[in-house]
Amino acid sequence: MIFNEAFTYSSIAFMIILIIIYFSKSMFNDIRTKLYKLMIVDAALYIATELIPMFSLKYGNSKFLVEFSWRIHWVFGIAFLWLFFDYCIVMIKKPQINNVFKLFTSELVYTISSALFILFELAYFFLLKYDGLNLNDMNYLPGRTAIYVIIFTLLTIAIILFFLFKYKDNTTSQEKRAVIIVILIFIGSVICQLMMKDISIIPFGFCLFMYSLYFNYENPDLAIISEISNAQGDIEKSNQTKTDFLSNMTYEIKVPMNLISSLCDELVNMSVFDEKLVRDDIEQIQTSGNNLLDIINNILDVSKIESGKDALQEREYPINDMLVNIINIAKSKIGAKPIKLAVNIDQNISSVLYGDSAKLYQALINIMGNAVKYTEVGRITFTVTSTKSSGIEHLQFKISDTGTGIKEEDQDKLFSKFTRLDNAVENEIEGSGLGLVITKQYIESMGGKIWYETQYRVGTTFYIDVSQKIVDSTTLGVAAATVKTENTGEKIDCSKYTALIVDDNNLNIKVAKRLLEAYKFNIESVTAGKDCVYKIKEGSVYDIIFMDHMMPEMDGIETLHVLKKLDGYKLPPIVALTANAIAGMKEMYLSEGFDDYLSKPINTNELDRIVHKFFNK
Repeated sequence: MIFNEAFTYSSIAFMIILIIIYFSKSMFNDIRTKLYKLMIVDAALYIATELIPMFSLKYGNSKFLVEFSWRIHWVFGIAFLWLFFDYCIVMIKKPQINNVFKLFTSELVYTISSALFILFELAYFFLLKYDGLNLNDMNYLPGRTAIYVIIFTLLTIAIILFFLFKYKDNTTSQEKRAVIIVILIFIGSVICQLMMKDISIIPFGFCLFMYSLYFNYENPDLAIISEISNAQGDIEKSNQTKTDFLSNMTYEIKVPMNLISSLCDELVNMSVFDEKLVRDDIEQIQTSGNNLLDIINNILDVSKIESGKDALQEREYPINDMLVNIINIAKSKIGAKPIKLAVNIDQNISSVLYGDSAKLYQALINIMGNAVKYTEVGRITFTVTSTKSSGIEHLQFKISDTGTGIKEEDQDKLFSKFTRLDNAVENEIEGSGLGLVITKQYIESMGGKIWYETQYRVGTTFYIDVSQKIVDSTTLGVAAATVKTENTGEKIDCSKYTALIVDDNNLNIKVAKRLLEAYKFNIESVTAGKDCVYKIKEGSVYDIIFMDHMMPEMDGIETLHVLKKLDGYKLPPIVALTANAIAGMKEMYLSEGFDDYLSKPINTNELDRIVHKFFNK
């Protein structure tokens, strides 16, 4: 008896030490950790309640008290088994829940197991009979009742092993090791207890069980070490990604920059003026400049996404305008290439929608831009269809091309950052490898999806599904007709209008003047926001103002706000003219009070759109 008591006392002492160590540490507060806390407390109560029948036999002779104390003791044992079952299933299935009581009703497996354990607890406590009690000697497996508990335990362990095998891909090697070790300890304890019924083995096994689980998995220090290790791996991976990115970007930026520099040197040092040669060189400079701008914009967009600052900017917008702009830009990118642009737009689409039009626009421009880049000859087809339900427009975009297609080995890289496809490198197609990454992020942030079909050397089709709220259910009807209208290249005669350019950079003013001169505007310019305010105050009258944002002393937004506060002055349309061209900036400028937005370098199609908007009357 003294040896038995020492075994029980040592088990209690070890459990107290574990409780002190565990609860003195900073712990995570997830569902698995909460279950482990309950298991520690339950295991301690299970071991402690073994003292009651032990003392009842030593100092008393009441069969009722001994039997009742054994029932209490094993009730805690069955409860421990219940908690261990849920602990293992949580470790294996990883449910997204953080409340123990809600866990029991969150999935069928938890609900059924909870019901079975509760029924067994009740049956054990009230129905099963103890027929092996010996009031003259200690028996730690008193009769068939204890054997029933052991059989139920082994069945529970079998079910845990079944789930561990079924969801083996959902568990780490550390998790598998932790579960298997404690199960082996548990089975070993039961076998030893069956062989030596007069020695307290199972409670001591519970103690080893909890220590093993602690040191193999539940120690908060292990989690911290694992997080540090993962963070170190992420840092190394990030550093490698940055190295690859810098190497890639250095090449992608230097190629067009070298071309621009070389062509400029050639033009400056040209001894005999050759108009055709000059035009060809300027077109190449323009193309390289646009490619550089795309690379920079993509880098800024990705930076904004990863910083978490790229929230949805939802507003009302006419979808016809967006579609026409996309098609016009696609036409300008196609240029002289032998490519036919086919457009199919469902005329039943609602005319005004609500959503983040900037992100949707950017995503479609990226896909359309890739279609033009990777297609040398043939056809690009832009198809827009939709279905409606409960005030929602479910838009489906399809962009097909007859380009180079994508090799099978490259398809996994398609939405990876800073990754160039082999056919892009082989065909010397410029780009940052960021466009599709941004597109996927934007579409998914709107709750949509993007996928593709491709055949190498045959072509690629991208599909985008996204839903937007309907503001005006009047059907589109106008978009297809607008698209079919040929661009004659004629400029509106604005000779009776005066434009004011506000920019602190004289070269920018020079470029803007030349572009506006094509419309025969009367043009004035100032180099500071305060000078613009002075001009308006002195009574100068303008029909449109192009306002730069980033200016010293008084920036464009501050200048606009001052102008808006002037009483008795009629202001013309004021257009934000800025190099701040990150996605979402247009919405920001419009919300500040600008009438429209034009990014630098100035896109002639966009400028033409603005001129038509305000002066085609």
